[in-house]
Amino acid sequence: VSDFKVVWKALGGTEFVTPAGRSGHEHEGNGYESFTVKGIRDFAILASTQLVFKAKKVETAGKPIEVMAYVTKAHEAKADKALDIAVNALQIYSKRFGPYPYDSFTVVEGPMRGGAGGMEYSGLVSIASFLFDDMDKQMNELAGSLGGGADMEKTLADVGLGNEGGVEGKVETNPANDLLGGMLGQQKAVFDSLLEVTIAHEVAHQWWAMGVGSDAQRAPWLDESLTNYSAMVYFEDRYGKAKAQEMMDLHLKTSYSMGRMLGGADAPVNLSTAAYANNLQYGAIVYGKGALYYDALRKLVGDEAFFGSLQKYFAQYNGKLANSRALIEIFKVSTPAKATQIEALFKRWIEETHGDEDIAGGKVGSIADMLGGLLGGGMGEQ
Repeated sequence: VSDFKVVWKALGGTEFVTPAGRSGHEHEGNGYESFTVKGIRDFAILASTQLVFKAKKVETAGKPIEVMAYVTKAHEAKADKALDIAVNALQIYSKRFGPYPYDSFTVVEGPMRGGAGGMEYSGLVSIASFLFDDMDKQMNELAGSLGGGADMEKTLADVGLGNEGGVEGKVETNPANDLLGGMLGQQKAVFDSLLEVTIAHEVAHQWWAMGVGSDAQRAPWLDESLTNYSAMVYFEDRYGKAKAQEMMDLHLKTSYSMGRMLGGADAPVNLSTAAYANNLQYGAIVYGKGALYYDALRKLVGDEAFFGSLQKYFAQYNGKLANSRALIEIFKVSTPAKATQIEALFKRWIEETHGDEDIAGGKVGSIADMLGGLLGGGMGEQ
């Protein structure tokens, strides 16, 4: 970690957002601004003439924190929601993992490339602008591209998932439509929760990446898999176990299953980013399968040992770099009676390829194979 003091000449009417928060901001004179912050891993700057913000002072683990949300004027109505998610995530993680390591936290809307939903920095996360858009509108546009007109509800009804009212009696079904309808219905549920799950994920990076450091290129799973599971802990503590299970099904299991259905192979979780064939496989394995490993580990050792070990991990490696064995060794020391099982679980989930069996309950076929079989079977019955 490092200390930063950054000085630059400000542009008139421009709002600057940095890890320093508002307390570390000084006017230097002659149009220059300075931002000072200590003990962080990186220094990021987001600037725009279109930003508006909301702020709230809260306590996390007995520590006062100023939490801020910046969004563009076009998305001003979403500022309170972004702030609310960030506040609750900070409080939940501080209780579960250890005290939040900084004095302020900021979530800011920003441009993202390549389909990324967010990016973490010390005390600051950027969330992609498209996640603040009207998701119903985006789903309707998807429906239009699939020939259903600009109405997702109509498209879902056409494939047997919408509100069909009016006509009683047996409804004829097409297996291919059933498959498409299931995928569209699931995608709508994913879209509806995407802003909240993304903010919850990026906030968790303040513990796993910014707090406990690791090699994001050679071992991306060390922070990303644990961070994605931490987002499920957010949903569990805020809304209950049923909601957390729903989110795991939508965002973790679906990530893996869809990656496999679209042709991506299962692979070990502990590979470098460059070792995965593409972003689809990377997401399925690191964000899906890797995150679900922590759910299996939690079930093996129990909640007390699971969260106790995560707290020890954070306390020991906050501000430092952890290697790929650091956390599992803490779990083995914390639960010596299950050390052999912990090691076996790590090998099975992280080093080997049993995702189809462990996550999907068996072999996962490709969409092309399934559609071919369904359409072939349907044609044979005509």
